[in-house]
Amino acid sequence: IVDESADIPWAVKRVATGGFAYAGQSCISVQRVFVHERVYDEFASQLVARVSALVVGDPLEESTDVGPMIDAGRFQWPFVFIALSLLVTIVSAIAVRTSSVTK
Repeated sequence: IVDESADIPWAVKRVATGGFAYAGQSCISVQRVFVHERVYDEFASQLVARVSALVVGDPLEESTDVGPMIDAGRFQWPFVFIALSLLVTIVSAIAVRTSSVTK
């Protein structure tokens, strides 16, 4: 949870580390982040910049931040989460449009 008084750079660092360490395959990896609307834009832009800078590669290399998936089963999970995120976004957009039409 990132509230409006949070240290945004610190929160971004912790979320990026918690979400992408071990290619996000740890049972305690970050799954959801709740961000106060007043700091959302700042948090999101900093998180995107930090995650975009992660180095994908051989986990034996010191410079690698994100390595490969453990197995074929784990390979499917990012696609499942992306599909669910898109579905939630679409349903939310429809709900907002419907609510503004009915007022």
